[in-house]
Amino acid sequence: MDKTKPCLCFDFDGTIVDSFEIFAEKIQFLAAEFGYRAISQDEIKRLREKDAMEAFKSLNIPPNKVGLFFERMRQEVGNEVMRLVPARGIAEALKSLHKEGYLMGIVSSNSEETVKAFLSSHRLKVFDFFCCGYGLSGKADALGRVLRDRHLKPQNVVYIADEVRDAEAARQVGIRFGVVSWGFSAIERFDAYSPDYVFEKPADIPLMLRRANKEALAFPELA
Repeated sequence: MDKTKPCLCFDFDGTIVDSFEIFAEKIQFLAAEFGYRAISQDEIKRLREKDAMEAFKSLNIPPNKVGLFFERMRQEVGNEVMRLVPARGIAEALKSLHKEGYLMGIVSSNSEETVKAFLSSHRLKVFDFFCCGYGLSGKADALGRVLRDRHLKPQNVVYIADEVRDAEAARQVGIRFGVVSWGFSAIERFDAYSPDYVFEKPADIPLMLRRANKEALAFPELA
């Protein structure tokens, strides 16, 4: 790793993987099991305007079943790993970042098995570490673990993700946050979090980080 460059932690679903359609499909599939009504396509699209807990509330999932629902959703998406496809342009961006010498990892609520199966099938062997399988409210714990295990300073880490809970987790542990425009949550949801980066397309990730490095604006060297 080039120690003048930050460690990049990536979310998986909605950031690397274009999984919203499968997510929407599984919401319908699990309706009978969890006792909520099947929802219309317009309602599914409006879920992008909500964070995860708001979405579950809108489905009338009882609070005591949210954890089970989340685990079932993770299982169902995992069963469809061969149908998952990379977000357009993300593979090229990841390979470019890897060549430039960044330390790169995935921090995801999805299972490590699903993540690695996807990366293997798409020949994306660009990540140095994985911190996966955390629950809905566990992203801050996962990011904190990365800092401890990798002996990283918070100012030298960027979390690149697509949900409000990701922004909250990054702020909680004091690391930088970059939001992608192609993920689950509508980009307008992040105004209150003042993200350090807003990536309109995957190619913006290496471009903007390269510019930050070149101008020496953001990242002191790792000790």
